[in-house]
Amino acid sequence: MLPYISLILISLFFIVLNVARVKGSEDAGLVVIALVMTLVAGFRGLTVGTDTLLYSNMYYRIAGCSDLSDAFPISTITAPVYVSYAWVLGRIGFSHQALLLFNALITNIGIAYFIKRSSNRPLISILVYVCLGMFFQSLNGMRQYVAVALALNAYLDFCLYGVRKIRAWILIVLALGIHATALMIFPCVIAALYIRNGRHNRKSLLIVLSVAAFFSSALVVLSDVFMRLFPIYSMYNGVQNAAIFSGLGAGRIRYLYAALLGISIFGIASFGHRDGASCNDDRIFILFPLCVVSGVVGLVYGASPLINRLLWFCLPGHISMIPSVVDNTEKGWAQLLKLGIFLILAVWFVAQLTENQDDMLPYVIGIGLFE
Repeated sequence: MLPYISLILISLFFIVLNVARVKGSEDAGLVVIALVMTLVAGFRGLTVGTDTLLYSNMYYRIAGCSDLSDAFPISTITAPVYVSYAWVLGRIGFSHQALLLFNALITNIGIAYFIKRSSNRPLISILVYVCLGMFFQSLNGMRQYVAVALALNAYLDFCLYGVRKIRAWILIVLALGIHATALMIFPCVIAALYIRNGRHNRKSLLIVLSVAAFFSSALVVLSDVFMRLFPIYSMYNGVQNAAIFSGLGAGRIRYLYAALLGISIFGIASFGHRDGASCNDDRIFILFPLCVVSGVVGLVYGASPLINRLLWFCLPGHISMIPSVVDNTEKGWAQLLKLGIFLILAVWFVAQLTENQDDMLPYVIGIGLFE
């Protein structure tokens, strides 16, 4: 448990330094926390996380192939970029531990870069990232979270620079080649570009909210089509493997989605009563499609592990949205909002550890980067 608690303590330490206006504390804190997350994730043992051993076995099957062409069918996954990457590591002679470390490095650098670009308070955002369990998700859905980190930065490129940004297309192609669920980012990109062209008016936001509601009703059909195209993901259909995702029939995670959606809508409503637009306000509009899709779809289908997996590409939008909403809220409401957010983060983080979601405990160190 100590490695996970240390992430919270280090985040709080740098937040205090930043509040005290210590020069460079924000950037230094982001780098240090990303490094610690990389070490915790990269040097975990095979028993930490439900899928770690599965990924290790897959890696050795791929690494054992003398030709890359043999690695694709033996991997049993439709992920040409990931299989090629794992095969190269295997040819060099790296062990599964090196795979965990490299994946953790790509993921956490990517998430930190996304936070740096999208959040007006990066240290708060990375604290939210840990408390809401996204770091834990990255330990289990390791391959998918590598794709998430790439897809989120592609999303920002599309939002900020439009569809002609070459880097955005490179990142999204890599993400799709690592995990096919990266397709989930495209509805959010379309919505973000629509808002961007609509010049941040309420009509465009209302349309996005309505489309998200329609999208949630169609997602069951779309997920069925997705599983037919990629049958390996059918393992997540109808399976509830963590206490916090069950209970009360519908899954307690729906309450989290409802709270996060409420915060996002509150932020947009608060902005509507202000004159002018600042850089922070622009962030709210950029992040809104990610937040509204994850909030609405999660609220409707929160009990489905498959849908929750798909929403991993949208959920990180909230980690940058929350600080922006707080900063754009009038003082009287801001204090109440901060209290509510603190309670949500504290309860969710404690619940994950006490219920030992996805076998995060006990934390065991793995060693040996080479065979």
